[in-house]
Amino acid sequence: MAKMEWQAIYSVNVSKMDAQHKQLFKLIADLHDAMSQKKGESVVANTVKQLRSYTVTHFSEEEALLAKHNYPALAMQKKLHQEFVGKVEQIEKDLKAGGKLVAVNVMMMLNEWLLGHITKVDKQYGPFLNEKGEK
Repeated sequence: MAKMEWQAIYSVNVSKMDAQHKQLFKLIADLHDAMSQKKGESVVANTVKQLRSYTVTHFSEEEALLAKHNYPALAMQKKLHQEFVGKVEQIEKDLKAGGKLVAVNVMMMLNEWLLGHITKVDKQYGPFLNEKGEK
């Protein structure tokens, strides 16, 4: 699997959100690097823990920014965020229960969700927020 790296095409043109999205890409890149060094299984639990923590922070800040400007699709954003946090929490539970997750499967899920969410959902709020003065 190719390493997922931040590119300008993922920008939502809101600097604070882009910076946070870059952090999410970095977490996935770190997992990719560990996998390429045959250490993926040993770091997947920590990566998932960091991801859960960071997404909660990011989603909260993103939702607050959207609420501040009365973004019409905020309810959908919140629902999608809750679904993702639920997936990550389930992965954590499975790991704590002794389940073994294949790092590549976790990374594929993260890649799919992050790319899909940013390119199909988050990019829609960029122009809206830009019109409200958020750059």
